[in-house]
Amino acid sequence: MTERTTLAESLPTTSVIRISRASFDPARFAEVDAASKKTAQYIIQAVRRLPGLLHFYSGVSPKGEMVQVSVWDTDEHAAQLNTLKEMVVDGRRDMEAVGVTFTLIFHYPIDGPGPFRRDSPPSPQSSSQCRAAAGRWWGCAAIHSRRRSPAA
Repeated sequence: MTERTTLAESLPTTSVIRISRASFDPARFAEVDAASKKTAQYIIQAVRRLPGLLHFYSGVSPKGEMVQVSVWDTDEHAAQLNTLKEMVVDGRRDMEAVGVTFTLIFHYPIDGPGPFRRDSPPSPQSSSQCRAAAGRWWGCAAIHSRRRSPAA
C-alpha cells in the first residue's frame, strides 16, 4: 500500500476549490509552454491582487493537458476569476492562439456536496514555475497569498 501524507490546514468553512482544465495537441507543447510563460507575466500579478485567494496552482503537461487549481475563502471570491480581464480576454486570446481548448470550470465546496458548475466561459491559467521533474509533471505554487515550501 502506498503511504500518503495529508497536510492539515485550517480553512474557512466557506472555502471552495476552483478547477479549470484545458487541452491541446501534444505536438504543440513547446508553443503552449511558451505561451503559458508569457501569460503568467500578467495573470499572476492580477490574481495576486484579488481578495480571498488562499492558494493557486497551475500545471502544463507534455501529454496535452493543462490544469489550474485554486483555493478561495468563498465562492464569490473564486468567481472573480470569471471576469478578470487578464484571464478571460488577454490570457484566453494568447492560449487559444496556440491551440488550447478550455473546458467548463467547476467550484467544489471543501466540506460540501459540490461540485457546482460556473456558467461563465472558462479562462486560461498559467504558471512560469511549473517544470518537469524526473519525467513527471506537477502542479506548482505559482501564486500564494501565503508562501510555503512544497512538501517532499
